[in-house]
Amino acid sequence: MQWPGTMGVHSHRELRIWQMADHIRKRIIAICARDVVRKDFGFCQQADRAAASACRNLAEGFTRYQHADFARFVTMAHASLAELLDSLDEALAKSHIDIREYEALDLEIKQAMRSANGLRRYLQHTPTPKEKLRFGPQAKKP
Repeated sequence: MQWPGTMGVHSHRELRIWQMADHIRKRIIAICARDVVRKDFGFCQQADRAAASACRNLAEGFTRYQHADFARFVTMAHASLAELLDSLDEALAKSHIDIREYEALDLEIKQAMRSANGLRRYLQHTPTPKEKLRFGPQAKKP
């Protein structure tokens, strides 16, 4: 179902920020699948959780009926992406990745963080469309 006022977005998977976060998640999964890295359980568990959290918060926020609620989840996704920047530093320090991979992933994460900030600002500064509110949990029953 398309919510009126979502500019044609039917699913969280269509959000540019979710696509960026999902791409980053797949990169983290690939890094943690490497033989040497796979043995670093603490690193892999933490990095995987942060990457998954970014995607999951965006997905959950998308289903919220109020812009303010969605904005809170986008903020949490942004924080998870910031956590991944620290995981990236750790991966470089432990030689799990080389400097080229570090720089490329660092850029991707920072771009995703900027995109999350843009969506959050939009949600915080625009009212929830009345059409969307009609379908929310507080909607009046006919």
